[in-house]
This record gives sequence, structure tokens and C-alpha cells, in this order.
Amino acid sequence: MHKIKIHSLIIILSLTLCGFGIEYSYAYVRTDPTGRFYVKSEPRVNRPHSTIGVTKIFLAHEFTDREIVHFDWYSEYVELLPKADSLYLVNHGDPVYSFAPRHYGVRPNQPGPVITAFKDGRYYSKAISRFGKTNSAIGSTSLYEVKTYRDRELVRYNWYCPMVYLFLINDSLYTVRLNQWFDGSSANYTDITLGFYSKQNKLQEYSTLALSRTPFNIARDRNSYAVVAAYPDLVLYEMEGDGKALFSIRTTDSRNLDFDIRTGTLIK
Repeated sequence: MHKIKIHSLIIILSLTLCGFGIEYSYAYVRTDPTGRFYVKSEPRVNRPHSTIGVTKIFLAHEFTDREIVHFDWYSEYVELLPKADSLYLVNHGDPVYSFAPRHYGVRPNQPGPVITAFKDGRYYSKAISRFGKTNSAIGSTSLYEVKTYRDRELVRYNWYCPMVYLFLINDSLYTVRLNQWFDGSSANYTDITLGFYSKQNKLQEYSTLALSRTPFNIARDRNSYAVVAAYPDLVLYEMEGDGKALFSIRTTDSRNLDFDIRTGTLIK
């Protein structure tokens, strides 16, 4: 397990959905802590506080996700929580189903597709490593809007990243990816650790060497290295006369860097 301490930043979020063409849905997705399993609850009538619908648990697969169990009800308050060697489906705080991940072929630290839920479960990403290597950016990552029956793919990127952040700012969709760990022993221009995108368009990408400034200004863990010390959260605040949407990270040599989400530019 990587030994770098993770610090969370304050989230102050202001989002706008109008004009992007996304219809609001009460269906949502929540994942377990590993991102290998997820639960999807969808109403048959698209309104809150209804119990008519379906709730399913899935195991993420490269092509078609595997359905584990199916319930004929909808709830706004379901979660997947780990306890000992099992995962529990919890509804309104009460366990309603449990299973052991190992029974489905999942082993600790075993590479596999990673699901990350966003914005109260209304959106999620699915990251697939081409060679089953967690410390590689080779693969694909897709963003989805959760819909009843069939989820809507918003965009697909030709890189693998288990840590993806999705933002809707002033009617525009922005994506930020952070690949923290890479196989190797020194920073270089090939390994992309941070990237900013507007839908399919690349705004800015930063290699490990661009952020570390020297090849060996890094943190090491066995046969891998990193230049980012803390996972970031979105810090969105307003300056006089102009709104600033900042994405903040902390490097392994204790530098705090802020980037404009809308351009990917490093704010000095």
C-alpha cells in the first residue's frame, strides 16, 4: 500500500446543468470503496420518494458488467459498505443483502475495471486498463450519465485513469484525470500524471517530469513512483469580476499547485 498521506481539501461547488442537454434523472449509481462493485437504483416513474423501480448490484467487467442480484424496488438511500470480508447493500441504514467479493473472483489489489461515481451518483466513470496494470495509463476511460434502463455514454477517452473528476461549469462539461502512480524509478515526459479536457478536447496535460521539475524529485514505493502527494478535491470560488474554478494538488516536495479547470492552466 502506498504510504503517502492523503489530505482532502474543502469543496465549495457551484454547478449549472441548463443548456447542456442533460435531462435530470432520479436513477443513480453508488460504488463500493474499491470501485469494482456498484449498485444502481432506478425508479419506474421518474420522481423522488417513490419505491417503484429496480435496484441491482453489478460487478464491473471490461465489456458487459455482471449482474449479481436484482430487487424489485427503488430507494434514494442505498449504499455498498464493506465489513470484514463481505460487502453489504444498505438501504436507509439497514443491511438488506450481503456477499463476499472473493466468490466472484475478486482478489485484493487485483487489477480490474474501476467505477467512480460523481455528483450524488448521477454520473460515473468506467476505467479499463488495457494490460491489467494499475500503474499504467494505457487503456480507456468512459463517462456516463445514469439513466433508467440504459445509461448514456457522454465521452470516451483513450487513456486509463481510476481517478477521474467530472465538472459542469457554466453549461460546459470538463474532465480532470489524475494518474498518481507509475511503474519506474524516475519522472519523465512520457508518463502523463494530470490532464484537463473539455468534452473530447484536450486542454492541457502535464507529465510527471513537468510537475516534478527534476527526474528524481519523486516519491517511491517498491517499483513505482509518484509526483503527486495528495488527492485533490475541487476548490471553486469567486474572485471580484471573474469566477475561478480551481483544481488543487500537492506535490511530493510539498508544493501546492492550483489549475484552472476550464483551461488547464497552472495559476501562479
